[in-house]
Amino acid sequence: MRVIIAVIFVHLLHPAVFSQSGWFSQTSGTTVPLRSIHFANENTGWLVGDLGTIRATSNGGTNWTAQASLTPNVLYSVHFPNVSTGYTVGTFGVIRRTTNSGATWLIESSITGNFLLSVFFADAVTGWTVGTGGLIFKTTNQGVNWTFQASGTASDLYSVYFINTTTGWAVGDGGTIRTTSNGGANWTSQTSGTTLPLLSVQFPSQNSGWVTGALGTIRNTVNFGISWMPQTSGTSNSLNSVYFPVLLTGWAVGQTGEILKTTNGGFNWLQQTSGTNDDLTRVFFVNSSTGWASGSNGTILKTTTGGATSVIQISSEIPKEFSLSQNYPNPFNPQTNIEFAIPRASIVQLAVYDMLGKGIEILVNEKLNAGIFKTGWNASVYPSGVYFYKLTSGDFTETKKMILMK
Repeated sequence: MRVIIAVIFVHLLHPAVFSQSGWFSQTSGTTVPLRSIHFANENTGWLVGDLGTIRATSNGGTNWTAQASLTPNVLYSVHFPNVSTGYTVGTFGVIRRTTNSGATWLIESSITGNFLLSVFFADAVTGWTVGTGGLIFKTTNQGVNWTFQASGTASDLYSVYFINTTTGWAVGDGGTIRTTSNGGANWTSQTSGTTLPLLSVQFPSQNSGWVTGALGTIRNTVNFGISWMPQTSGTSNSLNSVYFPVLLTGWAVGQTGEILKTTNGGFNWLQQTSGTNDDLTRVFFVNSSTGWASGSNGTILKTTTGGATSVIQISSEIPKEFSLSQNYPNPFNPQTNIEFAIPRASIVQLAVYDMLGKGIEILVNEKLNAGIFKTGWNASVYPSGVYFYKLTSGDFTETKKMILMK
């Protein structure tokens, strides 16, 4: 008996037992609220925030260094159409531009006394910025000059996005959605179906786009914005940012560390563990696996697994059939392990649900070769109670119960 107990004890304490969360923190070097983050590629990125904060990385966020913005203003948005040229905007119409990856930021004359809340460039020279009071400005010469455009609304505009130099959208207070098909010469209204503030807009393709906003609002269009349909987020937290690197796979982030992911175009949104209660302001992905989120208190989160908890193959032996094992330890606090067997190469999803059947997190969602696998769940942000985990692959599905006891 002593030998058996010892073996089990060693097994549970082995350093490979507990997998880490799919999102992990990076050190920004500041504690001020970070408002926006943007990457030109997997290594090169920038973030901006309060007190004129600009920080840059050339190694995927392992190290972040300060850049001089030459302003104490809050910077709300940053965008780089290429690795050299970038723009940031903020309070009282401040605009900063760089043509050398941020080594120096040029002082552009403030174009308004209103706050500029979002900036986006469709190419290296053509861009738009939007802000309070429904203001929209456009540049066609790399930010040297900005021209006022009539938005047709006095509502604050929080986000702007273009799919090319002619077609774009801006969203804001009162469920406002404005769109243009001629580069902003004319902006027309689209019916969002909500009066709640819309905080972010993004289109991964010409026809399909998403907006997110207050009280967990997510709405989607598949017809160029002619109609916007609600999607169920499962949260009442404001969703400050949405991003789809590819058509069906996207993330939304928001208050108290909320991170949601979909792999089916928003038909289902499942919660991922962020590991923080800080408000998350922006999310940006360079592909379907690698992305970052910025937030209050200098928060930066990164994932290289699409936010999914890592999965480890513990045996290459080919099992005879699909199977899902009981999690261990169980009950647990706050981490547990789940093993499953796959008899052939398959697309596998392992998801966690609460007592009400609400999907709260995806642990695995990828194609795996035949073998026996193990993954982990860190439930540190969830309350004590009964949870369920479900393995799905093709026609196979199996669900088991686990108990979180804090």
